[in-house]
Amino acid sequence: MWVVKSRIYIDPDYRGSNLGLAIYEWVLTNMCDYLVADQLQTQEGVRLWKKLQNSKRFHVEVFNRDTYDSRRRWPGKDFNRVYDRDGVLIPWVTIPSKLSKVLDHD
Repeated sequence: MWVVKSRIYIDPDYRGSNLGLAIYEWVLTNMCDYLVADQLQTQEGVRLWKKLQNSKRFHVEVFNRDTYDSRRRWPGKDFNRVYDRDGVLIPWVTIPSKLSKVLDHD
């Protein structure tokens, strides 16, 4: 398995133009099967992940390191706690066409 740590940075001149979603979709289509968020996200990064959840172009779940399971989370009450639990809940995103591949554990 390959693990690549990277950051997505959008120049201030282009922020607010919805490039974040387009970049995530391109990366997921062409480079990898899923992306994982960490606790070092900026407020804008967190807002972007909430937009990912509201888009039918993406599938967002949260992996729980304590129970070793993953489930879909919805914006609002429980997704806001993801970044307040000492890394126990880890958000990840994929595109619907790759969901079965990502969830296949065989």
